[in-house]
Amino acid sequence: MNFRLKLAIAIPVLAIIIAVIALVVMWSLARYQQAKFEDLSTRVSALRAGESTLADAEALYRFYKSRATIDEWKCDGESCKLRIELANFLVNCFPDKIMVEDTLRINTHFLRRLGIRPAIAISEVFVSNGKVKQVDFSTTYESPIGFWVWGAWHAMDEFDHALKCQSLKLQRNSNYVVQSFPNGSDSFHGRVVTAFFQTQASPDEKNRSQYIKFGCMTSPFDCTKNLSLGAGPFMPLVYQDILAEKAIRDAKPQEYSTAYKAYEDCVYEPGLR
Repeated sequence: MNFRLKLAIAIPVLAIIIAVIALVVMWSLARYQQAKFEDLSTRVSALRAGESTLADAEALYRFYKSRATIDEWKCDGESCKLRIELANFLVNCFPDKIMVEDTLRINTHFLRRLGIRPAIAISEVFVSNGKVKQVDFSTTYESPIGFWVWGAWHAMDEFDHALKCQSLKLQRNSNYVVQSFPNGSDSFHGRVVTAFFQTQASPDEKNRSQYIKFGCMTSPFDCTKNLSLGAGPFMPLVYQDILAEKAIRDAKPQEYSTAYKAYEDCVYEPGLR
């Protein structure tokens, strides 16, 4: 075999090897950054609305001060807010914000099919009078077919009026509200599954609310292949409860009609608590 023929064979083979190595490296990096999102979720889940203190929030801030893509710690009198944002290497980051609508050019349908997908995690902690009053966590990734899949949970010391009304409409325990809806934002168009729970929610409700299937972010087997499920596979336990509520409404329309009337009365009576 002459040298030119060997070279003609070697170059394509070498190119394939380099491409495979590059894909493995990118997937490994995406998986590593996914693990950081999971760690953030675990750490903020340890905060308890109505129980955790300003010192607990400050400890979280110090931990992420040099680790987060963007972090914010603002106090105005006795009220403080901590915001932590993490993004993987496929999302452009700037000193003051993450530009989700400006994902890197290498964000292709082919890479997303392989599990190399733009992804972000955001957490906010609100403190008042030395106590944590609310903890929010949300995370998202761009699916292979191009829409963003959102999962979120909100731990609250006490529901605001709107959520108290919502719990009436959904016929749920008044300490736990679940929702699924489309996100029409130009930057984040897709589907959202989210859960809200108060301090009095049961341990099972809290655990269900905070369970997110992070593996969907990098799984080569697309979690969002069934479009009718929306973001359901990303928060499967919450989605089960959403489907259970729908089944109740479908099976007992009269009871739901009564509950919806109570919801409307609640909405239009802002003084009601």
